[in-house]
Amino acid sequence: MSGEVKTLFARIVSGNLTKGLQGRLLKDFSAEEIKVGSVVLIKGVRKETKFLGVVSDIELKGSNVLESFIGKETNKDRVASEIRERTEKGLRSSGSLPTVLHIAPLAVYRGEVEQVDSIPDYCAPVIYPFQEEINLFYGKPNYLTSWPLGKPKLPLIEKEEKVYIPLNVETLVRGSFGIFGKSGAGKTFLGNLLAFFIILTNKSLSEGGKLKLLIFDMHSEYGLMLKDQVGRDYAKGVGQVFRDQFFILTPDKETAETRNLETLKVNPGKICVEDIEIISETLGLTPAFLAYLTSFKRIIQEVTGKNWLEVLCGKTETSPSEEEEIATKIQGKLGIGAYQSFKAGKTRLGKLKKLDFIDWTEGKDSIEEIINEILKGRRSVIVSFGRYGDNKIAYMLIANMVARRLWEKYVELSLKGKKTFYRLVIFLEEAHKFLGPKTFYMTPFGDIARELRKRGVVLCIIDQRPSQIDEDVRGMLWNSFIMNLTDEADIQACTRGLRFQRMFQPIIEWLKRKEVLVFGESITIPAVLEILNYKEGIKSCLQEFSERRRKEEIEPPDY
Repeated sequence: MSGEVKTLFARIVSGNLTKGLQGRLLKDFSAEEIKVGSVVLIKGVRKETKFLGVVSDIELKGSNVLESFIGKETNKDRVASEIRERTEKGLRSSGSLPTVLHIAPLAVYRGEVEQVDSIPDYCAPVIYPFQEEINLFYGKPNYLTSWPLGKPKLPLIEKEEKVYIPLNVETLVRGSFGIFGKSGAGKTFLGNLLAFFIILTNKSLSEGGKLKLLIFDMHSEYGLMLKDQVGRDYAKGVGQVFRDQFFILTPDKETAETRNLETLKVNPGKICVEDIEIISETLGLTPAFLAYLTSFKRIIQEVTGKNWLEVLCGKTETSPSEEEEIATKIQGKLGIGAYQSFKAGKTRLGKLKKLDFIDWTEGKDSIEEIINEILKGRRSVIVSFGRYGDNKIAYMLIANMVARRLWEKYVELSLKGKKTFYRLVIFLEEAHKFLGPKTFYMTPFGDIARELRKRGVVLCIIDQRPSQIDEDVRGMLWNSFIMNLTDEADIQACTRGLRFQRMFQPIIEWLKRKEVLVFGESITIPAVLEILNYKEGIKSCLQEFSERRRKEEIEPPDY
């Protein structure tokens, strides 16, 4: 097609509310011009009713006549090829080679936007949705609490609308939410963008900005630089964009020195049995060893008077007489099997000696600094792991210790009848390690998810395998951001609660990098979006925010 795009490109021919609609593409349009995930507008045949839908699949209907010619044609048969081409042209012009669009209904407008509860009539026109129609259903960003998350996918390739779907961040942070997608889908870009929006929303709140972030940044793309697909620096992470508003720590001494970050140190005296349990699988500890661990701890302390973990991992030497007494007490009280587990577990715990962020000499406690900053300070917190990003032991140990201490502090404040000034959003990558079916009820993150929402603490869980996250956790999510997934179990897990769930499966499977399906309380209607370009988007949003704040005469919070 050339020239101005015609808005009418299909008509409804069949369908139902539960399984979706079928629209037949008009003959002067090609299936190649339509993209799965495209938003479409369907004009009702009565009154001013308008339906919003999304293309969930595209189907070419065949013809026996054409198939018979192709079946007889060879690549050297010019006559058969010419006949086939003339036949195809004739079938297309007569409408005998239809293209069918499968459309999932999203919403209906009858003077106001409503949840869809009916379907358009036969031959209702399927048209290209221009900016005013998209704004009618989704609204516009206000650049104070509602921000442009991305552009909707549109059905006709030649037409490009500069329209953005808004995300209400004030609503988003009222409950936990999830970002799901395969590795490389763009989860970290989206996470940085959401964190950026949260900081700007915080600045616009009239009560002085009561939101804080705690980000566990596995690959240092929030605290330092976002990377492109080949690992090159692409743009500043949110921690660098708002450098004065983040307390950024790293357990990686080299990264701390070269990037001017605070060095994170863990006091071994603050590591408890529960912290070891959460990393037990990664360390290779057996269930038998874990069952006896509390008893081992007590016996070591009775015999040596030293830190139990330092003795168990071999960081502190024990005398032969102490070793003999420990062995005797374990065998006498717990049995020979327990002593065998003790020896095997002691060897495996030796891996902790290689973690140089554990301060075995001075016992510095950076986690206490993190808790104090969250509860009493003025900044949000990012823990960027540097070279420890791929070290599961380091990541899980530090994240679990911070969460446990945070949970304990909130419980203490609750018992005293005190409230915290700030609401907190915790960004947790590789969430299934802490919130899986086996770990949900034994980790502090599970306690936080279950108990602290009413006290203003919510989770942003980020994962590439949502099916491995406990079902109760997924049920707590008020908003979901789903990027490309191909495993059926993962797709079903993260779309539970979404109307027309089955119709969205092919959409999710064919999402491109940096495309996302969004649904929940913070967006009026589910949408498939191309995420806002991070580099250009943060610049334009900062400019718009400054201009809106000036017009609204909003005083920024005192940071």
